[in-house]
Amino acid sequence: MHIGKVANFPFPTPPEPTALVEAERCLKVLEALDVKGRLTPLGKVMAQFPMTPRHSRMLLTVIQMMQKVKDYTQANTVLAYASAAAAALSLSNPFVMEFEQTQSDPIGLKQEVF
Repeated sequence: MHIGKVANFPFPTPPEPTALVEAERCLKVLEALDVKGRLTPLGKVMAQFPMTPRHSRMLLTVIQMMQKVKDYTQANTVLAYASAAAAALSLSNPFVMEFEQTQSDPIGLKQEVF
C-alpha cells in the first residue's frame, strides 16, 4: 500500500502506540522489515501466508532448510510437522471451550441442525 509510516495511517480505531512499536520491532526481528522500516523480499513472501508473521517465518525457514537437504523424505516429514505446528499454534487453546448462552437457552442445550 506504500504507507511510509504505519503510525500515520488513518485507522478508524487506532491501536495503542506501544502496540505499533512492538509490532514493528517483531517484524524487524523476523527480518520482514529492514532497519528503515521497509518491507524486505522475505517480508513480501511472508505477507502471502494467511497466518501470523511468526508462523509464516517458521514455515519459510523450514522450506529454506529443505533446499539444502538431499533426503527429501526426511525434509518432507519436517515440513509436515512444521505445517501442523503452525496450524495448531494459529488456533486458540483447544482445551478451553467457550460457551455462548442466550436468554432462550440459558444452559446451552439447544442443538444446531444442519
